[in-house]
Amino acid sequence: MIDSADLVRIGALMTSLGELDTPRALRLLVDSDEHAAAIEELSRHCTLRHLAVLVFPDEVGDVLDLLRLCGLTVREPVPSTVVRARLAERHGRDPESLPVSILTARTATRELEVFVLPGLREDGIAARERHGEFETHIAFETSPDSLDTVRRLVSDRLALAPDGGGHNPFEQADQGGRSVFYYAAERNGRPAAAVGFHRLELFCGGHQVEVLDEHTGAATTDGLAQARLLELITGHWATQALFVMADSGLADALADGPMTGEQAASAVGYDPLAVTRLLRYLAGIGVVTAVGDRFAGSPVLDLLRGDNAFRDLTLMYGGEFFQAWGQFGHAVRTGGTAFGHVFGQEHFEYFQDRPELNDRFNRSMAATTREIASRIGDAFDFSATRRVVDIGGGDGTLLRAILDCSPTASGVLFDRKHVVAGETGVAPARMSLVEGDFFESVPAGADLYMLSRILHDWDDARCALLLDRCRAAMEPGTTLLAIERVLPDEFDDSASFAWDLQMLAITGGQERTRAEYSRLLSAAGFELKTITVIWHGLSSLVAKAV
Repeated sequence: MIDSADLVRIGALMTSLGELDTPRALRLLVDSDEHAAAIEELSRHCTLRHLAVLVFPDEVGDVLDLLRLCGLTVREPVPSTVVRARLAERHGRDPESLPVSILTARTATRELEVFVLPGLREDGIAARERHGEFETHIAFETSPDSLDTVRRLVSDRLALAPDGGGHNPFEQADQGGRSVFYYAAERNGRPAAAVGFHRLELFCGGHQVEVLDEHTGAATTDGLAQARLLELITGHWATQALFVMADSGLADALADGPMTGEQAASAVGYDPLAVTRLLRYLAGIGVVTAVGDRFAGSPVLDLLRGDNAFRDLTLMYGGEFFQAWGQFGHAVRTGGTAFGHVFGQEHFEYFQDRPELNDRFNRSMAATTREIASRIGDAFDFSATRRVVDIGGGDGTLLRAILDCSPTASGVLFDRKHVVAGETGVAPARMSLVEGDFFESVPAGADLYMLSRILHDWDDARCALLLDRCRAAMEPGTTLLAIERVLPDEFDDSASFAWDLQMLAITGGQERTRAEYSRLLSAAGFELKTITVIWHGLSSLVAKAV
């Protein structure tokens, strides 16, 4: 399987490949007016060879099959030593754990080079790489005799900065391998594309040892650190750009087909130039697709439309949650929530007092719950379940999925009054609504109890109280099924650590390790049996009442 975001990125490169020659490709990296003479001279010494992108499918064969279905001739994959080393350095991983392959596909005029790293589709590495497009580049070939001339033009005339490189013995093996030199272009002000072009690859045959040593030495640690810091501190730009697309109705406007920025602005009554600038930025990070001066939708943009629950999720994270994060220092300094500090009420009480906002919150939670519900049957066997209580079950999406897995079971949707009161569309014969406070009691008499993303909302003391209430309602041997993000035992780039900060800022809860969940459950009279990954870092924790 290939992620939809990677499908968009591959498609965008295939489109660009048919439109480019060497001068046009160089103009995507630098200001064409300022560097016209240098572009003309470079075009005499090097030739556009391919566009490249890094993707994260389940299997290398998934991409191989896709490219062949598109009518391309694809060479058998070869290992990528250069990209693997760069990824390992950037993410602090063992290079041996990153089996990057290169798939080279030939179009009518050019080549498409796809770096493939399977098995990490939902890993933090995949998300960071897609956002940063660190390995997306335009590649030019030169001869060993012209290498010094081209490098001087790229560095001195185009002012592109050395950005690593290396020798790949598997490519152009008949010439002694391939020497690869990467350069980084300043991102701001560059022409927008569905995949942003801000890196240049220059390669030639042979192992150019001395030149590579000089080039890679120029890519200083300080320079890499500065680039990484700039990437990190500007992350909120994407959050607010997506929020505006969802809030303004621009995402819905683009559903009608490609539009210029002026046409899209007219549809929602916004400023034409400002909307065009917004769409250019979003094209650069793959949220919209640029076709000439017109912009079209993408699978990501579809999620921001008015009829999609992910729009509500985007409005939450770009609205109240974003405002709360502005006071994140308060949470770190005091241990209290940033949300309560900003709004004067804690998260759940604030929403409870504002029905419209509470409905938005419930819809936003339902967006990800549907993804969990579609996978829950693969993580747990519900066939023997007779009666299930979904504690804090929201709109019942997950409970319905469980009942579908066990046609003879009945269910209880248990939540606060203002949540249950809004529940509609249930099947009365098999699912009942019960209102209550799970810190006081939970319904008894079931053989399965569900806690989906509930425990991480609360500190240890409140979790202990909740688990005590669950245990009091359960007979020995009854199953408790919790869905949570489980922190890894080692510090890495797991997205769970970021969600742990979200809990600190917004709810006052926390994500936990396997050992921490085991201790909490044991203290309340449960034995943790298994943990199974479900989706996007979320896992099912199965425990038994003892």
